[in-house]
Amino acid sequence: MYTDYRLLELLLAANKWQEADQQTTKIILRESNWGASTWKMWGVALVTGDLTGWYEPIKQYSCRDLETLDNLWIKYSEGRFGLSVQQQIFARIAAQSKDRFETYDAFTDEVGWNRLVSDNSPIGRFPSDEWVQATTYDKGEPWMLSAGYLYDRIQECRISP
Repeated sequence: MYTDYRLLELLLAANKWQEADQQTTKIILRESNWGASTWKMWGVALVTGDLTGWYEPIKQYSCRDLETLDNLWIKYSEGRFGLSVQQQIFARIAAQSKDRFETYDAFTDEVGWNRLVSDNSPIGRFPSDEWVQATTYDKGEPWMLSAGYLYDRIQECRISP
């Protein structure tokens, strides 16, 4: 399957960060095959109490597509934004945190996901947590697992800024 990144690249080149963020979410959802079958898995996960299958689309995300997304964000933001930038921040914070909830709070605070977007957004602000919210039913533990699995995948793929 071929992914067309031209619209994302045009938005990033024009510094239209929020629009590029929305396009990134669409790409992540499409490329990870997130859809009706995934939501059915969620129902099974709720009944069985086993959430691991819910995150398989993220855990299997194509390294090539992740790297393409990341490279575009890195290039047009001059290294300020990108999934690998976020992965490094997430890993640093997780290594210093007592638990996932502390990691979540510190990470969202550092990258500014809990604040309005501005011209001087912090490093790692984009892509925003819109893709995470689209793959979880709530913030908190499901968010941390979804984000954590994607950042683990970036590390497995050896993607770095």
